[in-house]
Amino acid sequence: MTVTAFDFSLISVGIASAAFFVSLTTLWKNHFSKCNVLVAAGDLQHRIYPIKGSDAEWYMVSFSIPLSFTNSGAKSGMITGLRLKLHYSNLPIPENREYVYPNFEIDPKKSNQISKERFNWMKKLLLSYWMPFIVLPKNSISKLIVFETRWDDPVIQDEIDCSLEIEIDHKGNWLSACNWSLNLSPDTWSDLACVGNSMNYCQVGQQHGFYSVHPQDLHKYTGSKDPLQKTGMKSRPSFLNFPEKDS
Repeated sequence: MTVTAFDFSLISVGIASAAFFVSLTTLWKNHFSKCNVLVAAGDLQHRIYPIKGSDAEWYMVSFSIPLSFTNSGAKSGMITGLRLKLHYSNLPIPENREYVYPNFEIDPKKSNQISKERFNWMKKLLLSYWMPFIVLPKNSISKLIVFETRWDDPVIQDEIDCSLEIEIDHKGNWLSACNWSLNLSPDTWSDLACVGNSMNYCQVGQQHGFYSVHPQDLHKYTGSKDPLQKTGMKSRPSFLNFPEKDS
C-alpha cells in the first residue's frame, strides 16, 4: 500500500485539529466553565430539645451536619440556599414533605461539645447565623451547619427519608446532594426528647459496618496453637479499674 503526500496532509490536518480541540477544551475548563459545586457530607447528628415558653411548650428539632463544598468550575458560585427535605415514607399522603432550613454555623473543631443543653453550647460554639456564601473557582469550603425547626407535637415515624438540597446563584433550582434514612420510633423519640441523647446517621449507601473482619471469628485461626513464651517483663494492666458502687 502506497501512502501519498495527500494522505500525509490529511493526517497532519487531523492531528492539528485534535490538538486544537484539546487546547480549546482545556481553555474552556480553566477560564470559562461555569460554577460546578460538589458537596461532601459527614454523619448527620439529630437532637430534639423540649422548649417551654411563658404560655406554650414545643420541641426544637436540630440537625447538625459537617459539609464541604468544592467548586470545580472556572467561575465563582454563590450557595444561596440550603435545606433538608423530610419525606415520611409510611404516611398515606403522596409526595408529603417538610423542609428544615439552616439556622446557624458552629465551630467544626468543637462539634463534640454539642450537648442536650442547647442554650449553653450555643453561647460557646456559635460562629454566625446562616447566610449565603461564595465558593471561589477550584476552591473548597468546609462548614458545620445546624438546621432547625419547631414541632408543636411529637413526630413518630419509623421511616423518614432526609435529603440535603442546595440552591446556587438564586436560580430557584434546588438540587439534591446527600441522603440519609432516619428513624423516630417511640423508643427513639423518648431517647432524644426525654433523655437528651442524640442519634447519628451516615449517608444512604455509606453505612458503617459493625465488624471490620470477615468472617467474624477470623482471629481464632490467626493465632498460634503453641503457648506463647513469657518474656519476664511486667506491664501495667490494659483494663480500667472503675470504682465499685457502695453496697
